Amino acid sequence: MAGSPVSAEESIVRFVNGREIVVRGHWVAGSQMLFTHKLGTLGVPRALVAAIEPLPAAKKIGGALEAVNAPPLVAPEAFR
Repeated sequence: MAGSPVSAEESIVRFVNGREIVVRGHWVAGSQMLFTHKLGTLGVPRALVAAIEPLPAAKKIGGALEAVNAPPLVAPEAFR
């Protein structure tokens, strides 16, 4: 395989026709842009790639402290 991966982390590849795919790695070999995808290694002409952007980190549920420590809607009463 010619060339070595430029990036081994997941990225979004945006093509000039508006389509997007998520890839695990990408690198350049001559006039080809190669990607590691779930189907294997794919190659396309570099002219067809509009942009390559890192995949945003996944957000976890309950990550904001404000939601957890929000003031109660009802005033607490003494337990009887």
